[in-house]
Amino acid sequence: MKLLSIDRDQYEMPDAVSLGLIEGHVCSATEAAGLYQAWCQGLANNLRPTLKRMKDQGKSPEERAAAVADYAAKYTFASPRSGRDPVKIEALALAKATIVAKLAETGRKIGVPPDGYSADEWAAKVKANIETVAAHADTIKLARKHVADKQRHSTAAELDL
Repeated sequence: MKLLSIDRDQYEMPDAVSLGLIEGHVCSATEAAGLYQAWCQGLANNLRPTLKRMKDQGKSPEERAAAVADYAAKYTFASPRSGRDPVKIEALALAKATIVAKLAETGRKIGVPPDGYSADEWAAKVKANIETVAAHADTIKLARKHVADKQRHSTAAELDL
């Protein structure tokens, strides 16, 4: 177990071996240590707003530690993108940007659940809204244009070096 510090509070984390972030077939010990550090930092960055809110609400260190442990158990270090539709990827990015902007109009942030929502409930609601906006015909049309523009640009920028 490793202790992870988030805003001066300490939380127990699974060790690198249990996460499969070990020296072995593909990565060196230095790379494994770097991956584990990145995993911990990603987890801390994602949890920081939730833990601040929990602390502000007077949640105990034990409750916060349970939330960290629960999130860590479900946390995915990276999402694979190979083989995915570039238009869908772009539509999801556009949808997320739209929702971030809409929340910002009222001083809210996408990663901070409002009162009355658990972190999981808020994440599910945000995800559902992103998928709804991404599936809208106007979003898909704009995503297709962006992808085509990127493809044109990359083709035009090909150099024989």
